[in-house]
Amino acid sequence: MKNKIVSASFMTLVCTAAQASPHEYNKLLKSIKTKQPEYSFKKQDYTVDPMLLNREYYVGWVVRPAYNLTPAEMSQAISPVRVRMTVIAAKGVVAETEIIKGSGQPKIDEKIKRALLLAKLEPIPRADRYLTYPLVYDLDIRNAE
Repeated sequence: MKNKIVSASFMTLVCTAAQASPHEYNKLLKSIKTKQPEYSFKKQDYTVDPMLLNREYYVGWVVRPAYNLTPAEMSQAISPVRVRMTVIAAKGVVAETEIIKGSGQPKIDEKIKRALLLAKLEPIPRADRYLTYPLVYDLDIRNAE
């Protein structure tokens, strides 16, 4: 059944082409092959709810990052580890992580990045669902709870 669904504009073109003279047919064919101008969106200023502007927010962990480091890894790690996170404000979900100052061990840094992506911060109330904010945070991995 799915194979028989054809757009109405294409069907109109096919029916018109079947009834057209050779000259009209070539003209229709040329219009199909002609490159159309690229559609561009109108640029609109992004607006933020005025209640959210010029305010400071303090967010805490809803789900703390669980590093799962072995005692050997813990002894090798240099603490604190500085990370930059991109957080989706409305949900508190960590969307991206980047290690600014690592632990000295790439394997440990990867575990930290994975743990941060699974962690969750407090959401900011009334924030737009597409609004993100950067957060630089020093993780003391030796004293992790």
